[in-house]
Amino acid sequence: MARLIDISFGFPTVIFTTLVLFSLAYWVVALAFGFADFDVEAELDADLSPDASDLSSDGATGDGANAGSSLSGVFRGLGVHYLPIPVAFSFVALIGWAFSLFATWLVASAGSAGVALGIIITLLALVVGLVVAGRIGRIMRPVFEVTPAVRRRDLIGRLCVIQTGRVDRDFGQAEVVDSEKSTHLVQVRCAIDNQLTAGAQALIVDVDDDGLFVVSPDVEAIT
Repeated sequence: MARLIDISFGFPTVIFTTLVLFSLAYWVVALAFGFADFDVEAELDADLSPDASDLSSDGATGDGANAGSSLSGVFRGLGVHYLPIPVAFSFVALIGWAFSLFATWLVASAGSAGVALGIIITLLALVVGLVVAGRIGRIMRPVFEVTPAVRRRDLIGRLCVIQTGRVDRDFGQAEVVDSEKSTHLVQVRCAIDNQLTAGAQALIVDVDDDGLFVVSPDVEAIT
């Protein structure tokens, strides 16, 4: 037991011991304050956010961008990106600690392995931690799979079912089902005279500047 403690707080295992303790403190605080929640459900985006393809990456150029891209490619190749960052960090820290502890136990007679050998063990422990975390990430991928938020404009062209007694320029609500089969209660408006009442179908044709859905009572063309 004494040797186990010596190795845990000797070089190089102390690096991973510190990471494990940091990770443990994070999870205690996260669970205590209730922000360790990785369940992401589909939701209706309140803003008319642009398509992902409209976002430019011109701000990231040069060696820094290439290095970041290469590192991201390594993580994706290993499968680490399937895990949320705190979870991936915890797995790498714990697996690296176990590997470093075992390797130091085998090759060193004291609690520390020496500088040169310690650096080698640290690098190997990091690689093993990333590889194993990646394997775990691939297995646990369905658990952490994110359902992307539904943008308001994604609902244009869909039929909705009116939930109010009337729909006009200033009033109206309807239910609409998105492509993920989630149902949303939305505010709808119609600028023309209509017979839209509760239970009637309408076609969503636009979203105005206030984020309200513009509907048309003419649904014959698509039914």
